[in-house]
Amino acid sequence: MDSSLKKKKIIFFVDQKHRDFLATFLICRNLSSKYQVWVKALWDFKSIEKIDPDVIIMNKPDGFLNERIVWKIEGRKVISLQTEGLNIKRFSRITIKSDLTFFWNKYSQNNYKIKNCFTLGNPRTDLLQKKWDKYFRYNFKKKFNFNKKKKNILISLPDNKQNFSANDLKKYIKVTEKKYEFKNKKLKFQQVIDYNRRISLMIINYLKPIVSRYKNYNFFLKVHPNDNHLYWNKLKNEAKMKNLHILFGCSINEALSYADMHITSEGCTTTFESCYKKIPTIEICEKNSNYIKNEFYQPNIKLNKNKVYNYKDLENFFEKFKKKKNLLPLKKDIAKYIEYNYCKIDGKRALIYAEQIDKYLSKINIKNNYAGKIKFMLTLLLSFKNLEYFFFSLKVFVKRFLFQKYSYPNFKFRNSKKFDHRISNIDVINLKNQLKKFNVK
Repeated sequence: MDSSLKKKKIIFFVDQKHRDFLATFLICRNLSSKYQVWVKALWDFKSIEKIDPDVIIMNKPDGFLNERIVWKIEGRKVISLQTEGLNIKRFSRITIKSDLTFFWNKYSQNNYKIKNCFTLGNPRTDLLQKKWDKYFRYNFKKKFNFNKKKKNILISLPDNKQNFSANDLKKYIKVTEKKYEFKNKKLKFQQVIDYNRRISLMIINYLKPIVSRYKNYNFFLKVHPNDNHLYWNKLKNEAKMKNLHILFGCSINEALSYADMHITSEGCTTTFESCYKKIPTIEICEKNSNYIKNEFYQPNIKLNKNKVYNYKDLENFFEKFKKKKNLLPLKKDIAKYIEYNYCKIDGKRALIYAEQIDKYLSKINIKNNYAGKIKFMLTLLLSFKNLEYFFFSLKVFVKRFLFQKYSYPNFKFRNSKKFDHRISNIDVINLKNQLKKFNVK
């Protein structure tokens, strides 16, 4: 077969299994008739050696700088999606630009000077459509045992890095702060972690009295996918809270499918997801929080009016919920939030992403362009900040010239008993079969 007629090979690298996998897979499915497509776990770059893809699609436009240099030198095209693309007052530093970049909203896009980019919303919002409800309810019911006759209260925890030692947390914060530009110079990433931990502590302090008071409700505590769920299981068992269920290994869409009320932290993306689904939502907050003011714009803060600053507030909202009082946000506040963060919600974002990727790939030739590689290396050389990456690119270029391949480090999955956030080949097969069964498109 003529090489020009061969299907281009694409690898999608997925970060969080329960957050990103399904929406990413929908983009893949829309491309699969014209391209050879694979879905792999982020960090599992050994698969590149076996598949030899023409195109690599990453979860973010930043990070993995050495790998991005290797891919540029090898002549592969790199496309970046956004998995954390809210319009907030900090944004990622992009050192090496992708060949094509997608943003959720125009405000985030305006933070960068990138030519080849599109603002197309968030593909995950497709999953908020009613046609997915049956699928998510089936999965949730299959994973967890609970009394179906009781009302269900979902509590979503923020990412507080409970699994990190003090030394590991210090290293993580140091590395992460280098990745971001802060619009408010007073904000540091340490404040993000500190705030999340204080909110988690407030939730811990509220849990036992509220769970004990409302024994006729099921309480579901959804652990953040980056956190060790065993910590929360231990806490539950020590407090002997029988009607509290720890949710581990499920998506927010699955958790919301059975939720009658949702408790979350102020500014969290899950606040919007439950509000959009018309689920009464309350937010655990700090009074006059400097972090919230320095991190979020007003549309994000004002979306939900149900703010909990102390245990008495929490009790009051439970009583309002019990009396079936309206706890939903105004339509204009939801519309403003969508405009600021998601651009558009219509259930077709994954399809639109796939069409735009196809348009781009249909117009380009993927070939061994040495002039382009040298030009890329010169841009690194001319930037003083990127000198270390220039020398790395030179090393990779020489190796390539001598027909030596770059060898990726072996990727080790974290302990699956503690964490469940990386996809496997079995996950891909299972998802294909499930979507066929439910005929969800």
